[in-house]
Amino acid sequence: MTQKLIQNGEVSLHLSVLDRILSRIVILNRSVLPLIFLSIICSFIPVSAIASTVNTDVEYSFGVFPYLPSQQMLKTYGPVTADLSQKLGTSVRLRTAASFAKFERNLSQEIYDIAVIQPFDYPKAIDKYKYFPVARMSDDLITTFMVREDNPYTSLQDLKGKRVAFAPISAANSQMGLAHLRSLGIDPETDINATYQRSHESCLQQIWLKKAAACVTAKPMVDLFEKKRKVKFKILAKTRTIPHILYVVHERVPKAQREKLLQSILRWNTNVRGQQIIKSMGFSGFSEAKDEQYDVMRELVYEKSSISKPKTRNNLSLGIFPYFPPKNLAQLFGGVPNVFSHVLDGVEIKLKTASSYEQFNQNVDANMYDIVLIQPFDYYRLVSLGFKPVARVSGSISASIFVNRESPVRTLDQLKGKTLSMPPREAAVTRLVLSDLKKKEMSPGKDLILEYKNTHVSCLRQIKFNISEACASASEVIDMLPGEFTDNIREVYRTESVPHLVLMVSSGFSVDMRRKLTEEVLNWKNTDEGRLLLEQMKLRPFVSFVEKDYTGLKNIQ
Repeated sequence: MTQKLIQNGEVSLHLSVLDRILSRIVILNRSVLPLIFLSIICSFIPVSAIASTVNTDVEYSFGVFPYLPSQQMLKTYGPVTADLSQKLGTSVRLRTAASFAKFERNLSQEIYDIAVIQPFDYPKAIDKYKYFPVARMSDDLITTFMVREDNPYTSLQDLKGKRVAFAPISAANSQMGLAHLRSLGIDPETDINATYQRSHESCLQQIWLKKAAACVTAKPMVDLFEKKRKVKFKILAKTRTIPHILYVVHERVPKAQREKLLQSILRWNTNVRGQQIIKSMGFSGFSEAKDEQYDVMRELVYEKSSISKPKTRNNLSLGIFPYFPPKNLAQLFGGVPNVFSHVLDGVEIKLKTASSYEQFNQNVDANMYDIVLIQPFDYYRLVSLGFKPVARVSGSISASIFVNRESPVRTLDQLKGKTLSMPPREAAVTRLVLSDLKKKEMSPGKDLILEYKNTHVSCLRQIKFNISEACASASEVIDMLPGEFTDNIREVYRTESVPHLVLMVSSGFSVDMRRKLTEEVLNWKNTDEGRLLLEQMKLRPFVSFVEKDYTGLKNIQ
């Protein structure tokens, strides 16, 4: 029997036969994967041989950065999870994330006991997040610019003016590709049309379907794609090499277990099961990861953080986290760039919105924003990227659950067995509701069904048209919307509150520029022009930022 559960936005596949071995395999995105992959997992390990050796009282969380599509991730790392469970004598749970940004957030919160990380995450994971390096892919990582076999281009200069596909902006191959272009005098922002895809496979699909001239990726990903699609690509250019992806382990895992983990991975090089695992990954083998091997990544991360558009001071960009569709955000915040421009001595400032939380996070990672207004839960992630606080919106945010007035639902408990729509998993409202559901021991998938929508407006449409029984939003959002969304709804539940939105600036801002912005926004409540701007944005006045107000958010995932 196979049982399906959804917990806190995660989809788990539970195997009753393998419960004591594999524990749960969790996918953080949209749907349960085809169960055919379970047989692939089972084929690597005889159940009867190891079921009695696994300690189910302890469970290790195993995270893998999402460089593969979800189905391929399960196919590749399901056997790895089973093998590690056997070798460590402990239940291991495989967890993937729907995006690079989500994985990096989980890593920063030290959720994973064991993780596979990309090399650009090494400095933070080891120097900041209390992880130890374990084992790395023996080969170095080479980023390749791939084109179709019939493509006539002979150099990267031929890509000027063309559409070039990348994996997510924070992927190591994307970062190396961007740096290589800059070293050749090709500006990724102006000389090419750079587009960032959800995965390496999506990147390769762009050139396969002739939607892009080139894809920036790694050769193992190309080999897997060519085998799957029965196509051939060719290499247009290569970057310098860097150390490859690696396994890390958190310091809370006992030292004896950490050593077992290293030896288990190294034995893959010499035993049949391990060689099958390595082959499925498209790599040649593993070796022990040495800290000095990754010093180059510390240098590259430093160089990356020093690339900041504000250096030119010709123009700056203002980003607003996408709690509303771009058109609505443009209406709410359209007057802010001119005000900021005046304060910063005439520097041009442009409002740049994003269509989704994922796109907003990718834009942040790509240094596309110089000034940002963010939700409170993103504060520490942006601090890790070099952003500094300017001020915060006064008051607090809480989440509310709304239903149609005619709905029989009056309490949170009465939502059992019903569908609750919510904004994206990253939204503050969603995190608050999920936290309360957990406290009340209401399991998504078991006690109620969760559906994630792109925005608050999309969520509220679900109850307007009776698609969902309830929608999680916020009273402040409701106050901004026209009557068609709000006249026929009522609140049935409200969470505790957290501190409000934060205005931040990138590391490229001087102390003087940051001071000028702080003085400006704090003074809005005292002038007619400022009060009019706040009214237009539908925001309360800004107040001085105090970091201790936000420390408690670390405990809400």
